[in-house]
Amino acid sequence: MKKERIYNVFSLICNIIIPFCTALAVANYFRTDVIENHDWVNFTGFQCFRFFTVLSNVAVSIAGLILIYFNVKNIICDDYKYPKWVLRFKFVSTAAVFVTFTTVLLFLAPASAIGGKGYFPMFSGMSFFMHFTNPVFAILSFVLCERDEKFSFKETWIGIVPVVLYSIIYTIMVVGVGEANGGWPDFYYFTFGGVKWAMALSAIIVNSMAYGLSVLLWWIQKKIIKKNV
Repeated sequence: MKKERIYNVFSLICNIIIPFCTALAVANYFRTDVIENHDWVNFTGFQCFRFFTVLSNVAVSIAGLILIYFNVKNIICDDYKYPKWVLRFKFVSTAAVFVTFTTVLLFLAPASAIGGKGYFPMFSGMSFFMHFTNPVFAILSFVLCERDEKFSFKETWIGIVPVVLYSIIYTIMVVGVGEANGGWPDFYYFTFGGVKWAMALSAIIVNSMAYGLSVLLWWIQKKIIKKNV
């Protein structure tokens, strides 16, 4: 049980850090004197919740706050179990921040570098929490500590639910409503600068990547479980 206790303590630490960092980052959007990454994100206040980055980090923070209760309960009772619904919620939210992490690492940061702003500004300031630390802590805590031997491959589809829902909302607000009519600008450049049909291609690419990352997350956890049996 000593190993389980160590895993549980690490999970607890991660689940405390993630909501704390998210709160700091979101609070930054409500500051009147500073706009983080002004050249890229020109939205403050509640407009920050337009971004998948913010929504995915908030989701994994909620999952973390729920897990804190079970982390503490497990330590007190010396019985290391988590309800299935909690683990599934953590999986879904972790898969979402995994998409955020991968998108920034492989697409947005390189695009920033090509545009002359450099690669690392995407990981500077409060963006460091949402783009790097939170996803890393969420992934590590999920695959190492919040494990479920009965988690089957056929359940991996739930990992893409946040991305699918966001894709639908984003398409409606950008293409259906349009910025001129009170909708959203294409801040993720999924229309490649105004080519509306490109939104479908972007949706296919992003959702396919989301499912691939969901499966990868499941596979890593299964490998770790098998290794520790």
